[in-house]
Amino acid sequence: MTAEESLKRTYPYEVHIYFRYFAECYLIPSVKFENIRWIIEDLKNRENKDLIDGLAREAKLLRDKENWDYVKKFIKKHALRSLDKDKPKI
Repeated sequence: MTAEESLKRTYPYEVHIYFRYFAECYLIPSVKFENIRWIIEDLKNRENKDLIDGLAREAKLLRDKENWDYVKKFIKKHALRSLDKDKPKI
């Protein structure tokens, strides 16, 4: 079973399955945002390439999304965190 098949079984009604997995498993409230580089390195060492590639695609889609409120609500719901009111400039 591929990573995508597995995640679709876990989150059958979710559009952003990879990003939800990342939010729920890696962006836990006890981890500080300052450690995001360490979190990403940990993810790269633990997860398979399909999951990492899927996460990168979804993260780019969410970053490019014009509806920042959607992204904030998604993170609030799945990572129990609040993001800044304004979309970061990247």
